[in-house]
Amino acid sequence: MVDRSDSESCQVGKPRLGRMTQFTIRTLALLWLACYLPVYANAYGGWHFLQLCNVGVLLTCVGLFTSNRLLLSMQALATPLTGVLWTADIATHFATGRFLHGGSSYLWDDQVPMAARLLSTYHLILPIVLIAAIYRYGYDKRAWLAQSALAGAIICVSVFLGDVENLNYSQGWPNGRVLFGHVGMHAAVSWALFCILIYLPTHVLWTWMFAQQKRRCAD
Repeated sequence: MVDRSDSESCQVGKPRLGRMTQFTIRTLALLWLACYLPVYANAYGGWHFLQLCNVGVLLTCVGLFTSNRLLLSMQALATPLTGVLWTADIATHFATGRFLHGGSSYLWDDQVPMAARLLSTYHLILPIVLIAAIYRYGYDKRAWLAQSALAGAIICVSVFLGDVENLNYSQGWPNGRVLFGHVGMHAAVSWALFCILIYLPTHVLWTWMFAQQKRRCAD
């Protein structure tokens, strides 16, 4: 007799129907965008959608709507550790009165509409959604290269838009520090840090976890 738990675990990476049908997933993605897009556009302006975290939200919604495993896998690399860093920044501020890196300082900015600040809690929810998504659809090993290339392109655009806004901290960290004293070098090193310290460890983790799952199912 096949153990039911083993049978269910071997369904990882295979789309399954259940309460959360594909129609419901698409509807929720569209409803989120209907709230998120106008609120963020009003609060920050259109350029702000080039922030990597906001690009991640948009691509996640597209990935959920189209059941695109690559798009979902790409954001499953970028989002979990980013969410941890965002949460750590808030926790440090509550504990010490100072920010760990300043990435969440806008939550205390009265000039930012409350609706936009509340919606930014997606940093906590999105990692859970994406982990559930790759559990459902599987992890695409091309994600690390694809996400690294996407981040590189967006950071390049951010450098050229430096007069508009410090997008993706391409002009300097929240504390004003510019690595090596040069914006171009700062952006290049920042991109490398994203790829190596955030995307790569998560890529290795997901690859290992899904490989282990396949081995167990093959036994």
